[in-house]
Amino acid sequence: MGTESLKDLAIKNQKLKEKYKISVVIPNYNYGKYLKERVYSILSQKVKLFEIVFLDDNSTDDSREVIDEIVYEIKPYIRVKTVFNKENSGSVFKQWQKGFELSEGDYIWMAEADDSCDENLLKTLIKPLRDANVVLSYCDSMIIDGDGKMIKPSVKDEIDIRKTGHWDKPFINDGGLELHNYMFLNLTIFNVSSALIKKGNYDKIFSICTDFKQAGDWLFYINLISYGKIAYSPEIHNFYRWHGQNTTALTPRVRRLNEVKIIYFYIAKIIKLTDEQINLIENRYKYLLEHYFNY
Repeated sequence: MGTESLKDLAIKNQKLKEKYKISVVIPNYNYGKYLKERVYSILSQKVKLFEIVFLDDNSTDDSREVIDEIVYEIKPYIRVKTVFNKENSGSVFKQWQKGFELSEGDYIWMAEADDSCDENLLKTLIKPLRDANVVLSYCDSMIIDGDGKMIKPSVKDEIDIRKTGHWDKPFINDGGLELHNYMFLNLTIFNVSSALIKKGNYDKIFSICTDFKQAGDWLFYINLISYGKIAYSPEIHNFYRWHGQNTTALTPRVRRLNEVKIIYFYIAKIIKLTDEQINLIENRYKYLLEHYFNY
């Protein structure tokens, strides 16, 4: 974090101008130690924020106290909402759904509480929105550890597992084509914190995602991009934090693999797979049986 206070950053941010209303949703569960750094990275954006929505899923650490301190400092200068669950929801995707319901902006940034970013993230993600049909805009990510030290400078090789070169340059692609050509095989949006999502009523999508513990984001994106186009930037502005307490790390391996299998069955029902694609899926699943997941 820099030397400026959260108050100063909030005042500075609200002096900016932006045609799009950006709602920042911060889902949190026991990430109190990262919250101030997270909010600092959010308020440092070179794009005016419309609102910040804190969603705490009945944390057992000091998250509530930290959120209250942050809100006290910035609420006079920026629109803030807080929701403290009395019981844990049991699903991060239920929190996502609540975030979409509560947000009033044009686009939602689901900024997970333990992640971070540089000041140019939103500026980069907003560029493709000149195409009104873009429902999701995302960028490359760096992986950092619990102390903020770099583990991996880019996740491009994690998403471009066939080395297609698709993610070497910026693109705006039809959502259906993206699914047919790439996302049928693996989750190509590594981290939701790297994405800006168009506001909409996605209750039908969430109704099939909220029973998932870990792979529900893949299922969400598969359905979301059917609403329009998907945009990508190879610039690295998002920092995904791997610290061993992530949902991925804490979800039993057998359950994670079972969720992937369910999604493959789902994909096979909504698009006509070629023999080559079926073979790719079978080989991918065999690989995951041995290696699932590094991060």
